[in-house]
Amino acid sequence: MIKRLYIENFALVEKLEIDFEDGMNVLTGETGAGKSIIVGALACILGEKADKDDIRSGAKLAIIEGDFLIDDFPEIVNRLHELEIEYENNLITLRREIALTKSSKCFINSRLITLSQLKTITNSLAELFGQHSHQLLLDEKNHPAFLDRFARLGDEVDTLRQLYYDWDSTKRESAQLRERIEIEKNERELLLFQKEEIEKAKIYPGEEEELTSEKKILDSSQLLGEKSLTILNLLEQNENSALETLNICRKELSGIADLDEALIKRAELLNQAIINLDEFRGEIEAYLSDIPNNPDRLEEINLRLDEIYRLKKKYGGSEESILLTLEKINEQLKHKISVDERISLLENEEIRLFKKFETLARDISAARTKASLKLKELVIKELKKLGFHLDEREHRACSI
Repeated sequence: MIKRLYIENFALVEKLEIDFEDGMNVLTGETGAGKSIIVGALACILGEKADKDDIRSGAKLAIIEGDFLIDDFPEIVNRLHELEIEYENNLITLRREIALTKSSKCFINSRLITLSQLKTITNSLAELFGQHSHQLLLDEKNHPAFLDRFARLGDEVDTLRQLYYDWDSTKRESAQLRERIEIEKNERELLLFQKEEIEKAKIYPGEEEELTSEKKILDSSQLLGEKSLTILNLLEQNENSALETLNICRKELSGIADLDEALIKRAELLNQAIINLDEFRGEIEAYLSDIPNNPDRLEEINLRLDEIYRLKKKYGGSEESILLTLEKINEQLKHKISVDERISLLENEEIRLFKKFETLARDISAARTKASLKLKELVIKELKKLGFHLDEREHRACSI
């Protein structure tokens, strides 16, 4: 309820203060007397657009201020608490300043607020009706609220709304869990595939290095054989081979060692060199005979290395990372999330809430039907007092 309205430098008004009494207050006057200016000022502090053209000619600032009682508006009280705005005696003061060179400002009890914050307060505080403005009574979307207020069904409607919210939330949670089960199923299928893929490969650390070394030998088997054969030829099979030359040297040295005992020790060194070289020749002969020449094995190694490269690229870049991935997969597969019981509980709760919702909805519908008939009678009674005479068709239309 508005108690006071103060207007300064707004439109044609220099200064004006109006005190309102309890009950109905009426402003009357001839056209041009200023009634619309007062309504416009009231609309301004209720949050409608402020225009610099509304500032009185010659002034730089227009001020509109109004005092309102809010004892019947708990929603406004809650909003004031949210904004941390203090008030006394269930009274608040709204103030709007429209500056010529600056943006307009809004205040509640001298506290600067935004226009949107002002509207959250005034939306529940007052409604303006005009011949061509929006009218709540003509908007059918508002009729259920009017009827519920008349029938005192506010608490029941709030309960119904909460039941619907709870039912819808339960239904959505149940659907999300079912979706989660499907996702988990797909994830487990992927994990099982990866597990089988890695286990089937039977990779072990160092295998790639071993295969690479063996592949290198197989790729070079011809060259290794040629070089080994050349060494053997140089050692004993060619004319003037190394072993033949050393044997000649030993023969010559033994012939003169009897003449100088100092050569005996040198002869022993030469003899050991011949023994070592002959042993080396035997090793080369054995190596030559063992050089692999196996195209099938080379193809097998190439295929195995390709598999290792593919798994490394897929699971972390090394044999160790592949095996670590397998450990993680096995650990994940141990923890299967079971939501079947939770889904069952939700389904039962969904049924229970819907039944309560359906029962209360029927009760509210019946109460609305009963109240609408009573409201219709009261509306017709009031219209008759105002001199309206309704025919049968209008009687039928006069219902909500």
